[in-house]
Amino acid sequence: MSRIHPAASVDKGAQLGEDVEIGPYCIVGAQVKLGARTRLQSHVNIEGLTEIGEDCVVHPFASLGGVPQHAAHTGEPTRLIIGDRNQIREHVTMNAGSSVGSGVTKVGSDGMFYTGAHVAHDCVVGDRVLLTNLATLGGHVVVGDYAIVGEVLSVEPIAIMFRKDDPAFKKAVDDSVKAMIKSGEVAKLYDKWFMQPIPPSNTKVGLPASDATKAAWANPNDKPTEDYAEK
Repeated sequence: MSRIHPAASVDKGAQLGEDVEIGPYCIVGAQVKLGARTRLQSHVNIEGLTEIGEDCVVHPFASLGGVPQHAAHTGEPTRLIIGDRNQIREHVTMNAGSSVGSGVTKVGSDGMFYTGAHVAHDCVVGDRVLLTNLATLGGHVVVGDYAIVGEVLSVEPIAIMFRKDDPAFKKAVDDSVKAMIKSGEVAKLYDKWFMQPIPPSNTKVGLPASDATKAAWANPNDKPTEDYAEK
């Protein structure tokens, strides 16, 4: 049987698994699904089309399933899906997907999300991932299994992380990206999504490619994100 503190606000439409615990001053929306034995400690906000798996623990002031922070999002229903046995610490935020992306933000199982970590719209996060304090994943980031993210990954918000010691896969990615840069396809795609009106509302992001981005196109390299951080 689920246990809900009398000071919590849980919409009658929310779906709660067996032995869910919801602490004081939590807010759980109508379209939220919580898996068995998941525990919301207190002051947790969960909204939208959000699914959380079994045996998760969500600490105070976490906010999950909020509207994506994307200027071109037009309000369509989008989702956040979180797996099992995750530890989500204080002030963690995870946004739903966007209408200009996949529409779904996915977080795997057995992860640890430290205080203030952020998972933005349309990200895909693998299993047993650790995001340290204030670690930030900008929109559309893909993080593989067992990754440890300790720095802000928002120098360029669209990125792919993959496991080490896989030279064949790395070469395939490198060759594809270099070919797209050489043909001009990368610049055309950037212009399409960041400078031109985006249908259906014809919203313009208006974000010209930065000098760092242009330099990376001119000289693709394996520099870590730390090399781009302000000293």
